[in-house]
Amino acid sequence: MSYRSLVPLFLGGLLMACSVRPAMALHAGEGAELTVAHANGISLSLKGSLLGVGGEAREFVYAGPGSGGLPADYKVSELIWEIKSLAMAGGTASLQVGQALRFNIGAWFGLNAGDGGMEDYDWLEPSIDDWTHFSESEVDIEAAYSIDLNASLALFELGPFQISGIAGYKHDFWEWSDFGGTYIYSDSGFRSDVGSFGGANGIDYEQTFDIPYIGAQVATTGSELRASAYLLYSPFVTAEDKDHHIFRDLYFREEFEDGDFIAVGGDVSLDLTEALFVSCSVDVQVIPEFTGNLYSKEGINGAESMSKDGAGIQNIVSAFSASAGIRF
Repeated sequence: MSYRSLVPLFLGGLLMACSVRPAMALHAGEGAELTVAHANGISLSLKGSLLGVGGEAREFVYAGPGSGGLPADYKVSELIWEIKSLAMAGGTASLQVGQALRFNIGAWFGLNAGDGGMEDYDWLEPSIDDWTHFSESEVDIEAAYSIDLNASLALFELGPFQISGIAGYKHDFWEWSDFGGTYIYSDSGFRSDVGSFGGANGIDYEQTFDIPYIGAQVATTGSELRASAYLLYSPFVTAEDKDHHIFRDLYFREEFEDGDFIAVGGDVSLDLTEALFVSCSVDVQVIPEFTGNLYSKEGINGAESMSKDGAGIQNIVSAFSASAGIRF
């Protein structure tokens, strides 16, 4: 069994056995209660986290306007990039100011290349409803990181629950490289050409997201064992992706604006002492497909052409985290 195949087993065992606290995977969450102990009304907590992350990213190419009679939204290509068996590590710092206001900042970075794949579908014959070209390959996650900065304000209490409002900003980056794989093409007849790429690197791909968001959190209070849950939303996601088809030396760059972002998550935490706490958490974030402009060129120094609304982007990620922290 390879080292990479052991990663998800290790993470799963750690989550069940350790249950460590706050970083709400990929979200700089509230974490443990902070007692305002200092005369200046300020308290601080620091947490470290280990995450197991999975999901997928999708890139789409559409015919766009002026495509020889094809509808502008005719789908030409769709590529599915897996995020699988990815381990990430990072931490969160939280600053409590007074009784109601808290600032949180968190960052998490990929530790391994994951264990996923990529599927590439093309619809190159409009008279045929199904795909005409297909390929699949293994992928390495070359880089992955997430940075989250937010502020929360306690609004009111309902019995043992405290309701808080959240406003923040998030930056996510993902990068893949594919290797080897097989293909089914329709160059000489419908799905008649079958072969393999050997072990060569055929496509490099990356996605970048910038996300201002608002949300709400509900958390229990006044106990050593606590739970919390949150909901985040944004209609103002901006994104960029880059795709290099190495065999054909084609470069694609896409820019997107005003996408949606939805994230939900929750955690359970336990105080070990007055200063130390541990927890586990689960988070899911969804960026549904939205379209933008596609820029393409042949060769790194080639002339770039633009297709309005010729591209689409999508990203769905879930994470389980185990964290440990200390309060000051």
